[in-house]
Amino acid sequence: MKKIIFVFISIIAIAAPASIVSRNNSIKPTLIRSLQLPLTMKTAAEGQNLVVFTNVDSICDNGMDVVTLWVYKPKSGKLMKLLTTNPNGNYECLGYGDKAQKVSLTSIPTINSVHINAEEDKILVEGYDDRNSYTYIISLTKGLPTIQLPCNAGIYGMSSEEDLPIGQSYVYYKKGGRYNVISVFDWNGNCLKYTNLKKLRQKNKSKVQLYKQQLEQCFDKIADKEGRGYCTYFLADMNNDDMPELFVKYGHCEADFKLNVYTIREERVHLIYKATAGHRDFQQGSTYVIMVEAQSGAYYSCKLLMKNGKIEEEPLVCKDTSIPIAEFDYPEYSEPQIEFYDYTNVQPIKDAFDVLNF
Repeated sequence: MKKIIFVFISIIAIAAPASIVSRNNSIKPTLIRSLQLPLTMKTAAEGQNLVVFTNVDSICDNGMDVVTLWVYKPKSGKLMKLLTTNPNGNYECLGYGDKAQKVSLTSIPTINSVHINAEEDKILVEGYDDRNSYTYIISLTKGLPTIQLPCNAGIYGMSSEEDLPIGQSYVYYKKGGRYNVISVFDWNGNCLKYTNLKKLRQKNKSKVQLYKQQLEQCFDKIADKEGRGYCTYFLADMNNDDMPELFVKYGHCEADFKLNVYTIREERVHLIYKATAGHRDFQQGSTYVIMVEAQSGAYYSCKLLMKNGKIEEEPLVCKDTSIPIAEFDYPEYSEPQIEFYDYTNVQPIKDAFDVLNF
């Protein structure tokens, strides 16, 4: 990692009237002309007594913008040119495992967004290229350093109560793919707390394996000597706990199809519902599934709901064979039809748990 020498850049101060910012969140054209500032200047961030302006001066060959940044304090009426970015300068990509570094303002490659801290004595600027993000805390107090944060995947934003920067970094798995590390920083560049999502990915990966094994077990129950059988599934989060339940339909034909519903608790698969599944259709609700059965003149529909850790049926409409078909008004439900997947296709399960392919 290249060593970067901190250089303090003096700030140009220009007196300006307190009415510099207009109601439409841009600098008044008369002031722009008087200070010979570009008409394309934009308001990047605004606090109680601090406004940050940026202007894209040009676009570099590497695709990053050359940006000039100004700060304005309405009470004092001072407009200060703070820096112009240098996409061809000496800048580094810092991520998880690196420490925050003191850098020169001239090492900031570009600026795409700006945040102001609560005290309005520091600003956080972030720029990015087609691969990485570069984040810096710039002190507006003379003599204090500019600090680059180790968060190569950018800033999520500020915590709502503490006003602390929340950043993310990407880290590579040894076998390919990436995972994120989420970090909380203070405005001095110190990492206060971080969460490694690698363990979460690993936990979710084990959940995929558990459901995959359960599907294989269901198929093995009904497969004949030639390995023939029918086993399909869909997923539905029945109580919005980010743990989708596994609905498995298996058998040989409509006459013997079965439906089993499973969930995962304490890293084990639990059966929470079983029923016949022949001549039945399924429609997806928000936290429920509509099951409809129609055969031989009979009709039955119900909602499948999660209650006390089990799936229960809540009847909707029931028609027996004594009611003539011509006299029965079959209901139509607006919920979409559910798509079933073959048990060998576990990609929908990976997607549900957001697990990378390995």
